[in-house]
Amino acid sequence: MAAFVRPGTGGYEVVLRDFTIPSVVPPPPPTNGGPGNDNLTGTAGADVRRGAGGNDTLIGLGGNDSLFGDTGNDRLEGGPGADKLWGGGGRDSLAGAGGNDRLSGGAAADTLDGGIGNDRLAGDAGNDLLKGGGGRDALDGGRGADRMSGGNGADDFVFSRGYGRDVITDFRVAQDDELRLSARLWSGRLDAGDVVDRFGTRIDGDAALRFANGDVIIFDGVRSLAAIEDQIVIF
Repeated sequence: MAAFVRPGTGGYEVVLRDFTIPSVVPPPPPTNGGPGNDNLTGTAGADVRRGAGGNDTLIGLGGNDSLFGDTGNDRLEGGPGADKLWGGGGRDSLAGAGGNDRLSGGAAADTLDGGIGNDRLAGDAGNDLLKGGGGRDALDGGRGADRMSGGNGADDFVFSRGYGRDVITDFRVAQDDELRLSARLWSGRLDAGDVVDRFGTRIDGDAALRFANGDVIIFDGVRSLAAIEDQIVIF
């Protein structure tokens, strides 16, 4: 209703007329943070959010989102959809949730959790914790002392020269997990059997591969490399 006053007989009268209030469209959420600790939330669509400096929280919600933590100790959550999460510098926590996600920790010690879906997790530098969750995941710890857990589903664990000392906590032949080894870890041409014969060992009772340059990968709870030999893929 709109109200206005006009002169009437013996005084003034109030006249009311219908009118429509225009809908107010809220401003879009900010896409970039600043030097402080920011909280950035996406929409139901495909969003891009960048934290910049500070310890930021970035939440993608629905859609195929791209979240960049940049510097600081950041928390990134993709939500439903096929999301791409980059931690950047600092000790970051990345969670893909649903969808086939790509998570990259960046520098420092990060925690990556793919959640449900066929995810690709890259710890990069630092002592990282990688958890694949459900689905067929690919876990690549990168440089540093990393711990990798594939979770349910047939998972791929990647190990290459200069990666340091990694531990796989749940390598399961029964669910068709695979170990993907770079040929840069040795000289000459070797097949999976040669790798096990030359570099196989035990560390604290667990089966392990110790390479000549000092790189080590340990299979927590696995007592013999014989069962793993058929699950080794060389690239």
